[in-house]
Amino acid sequence: PAAELVVLKDMRRLGMREETKVIEVQAGNFNETMLELLPGEMEGVHGLATTALATEGAPGVKLARKYALKYRNKELDLLRLGGWLSGMVACEGIRRALEQAGYENITGEAINKAIHTITKFDTGGITPPLTIDPDRPAVAPFGKIAIYRGGKIESVSGWPAYPKELRMLKR
Repeated sequence: PAAELVVLKDMRRLGMREETKVIEVQAGNFNETMLELLPGEMEGVHGLATTALATEGAPGVKLARKYALKYRNKELDLLRLGGWLSGMVACEGIRRALEQAGYENITGEAINKAIHTITKFDTGGITPPLTIDPDRPAVAPFGKIAIYRGGKIESVSGWPAYPKELRMLKR
C-alpha cells in the first residue's frame, strides 16, 4: 500500500483530493489496512474487491470469519478472506489430483493440472462460482467495485467478469 499512501497524501497536499474521484486499481492493496494507515484519507476512494466483503453474510464468509477468530484471534478482513479463497482452491486442486493421479503419483504438476479442471466451484458466496480458465488461470477472474465510506468498505457494484482484453495472453 506504500504507493497508494504517497499518492493520496500528495493529492491532499496539492489540493487535488477533493476534486478527484480516486479509483485504486491495485486489488491486493484494497483492504481494511488502508483505513488504519490513512484514517480519514480513504473516504470516497474506490477499489477492486476480488472477494465478497468480510462483513457480508455469505456462508463461506461466515466460515472464514469463524476460523480467523478461532486460529488467528483476528477479525476477518479482505486480505484474510483472499487467503482463505486461495486455500479453498488449493485444497480442491489437491483433492482432484489425488483422484486423478493417485497418492503414489502426486506431484506439483499433477496438482497444477487438476486445478485447471475446476469449473463452477462453489465458494460459499466468497466469489461467484469459480472456473479456472486455462487462458487466464486466476483464482478470481472478476471483481466488484467497492468504496471506503464512513470508516468501512461497502460494495457499489456486482460481479462483472474482467473483459477478455485484460486477461493474460496465451503462452
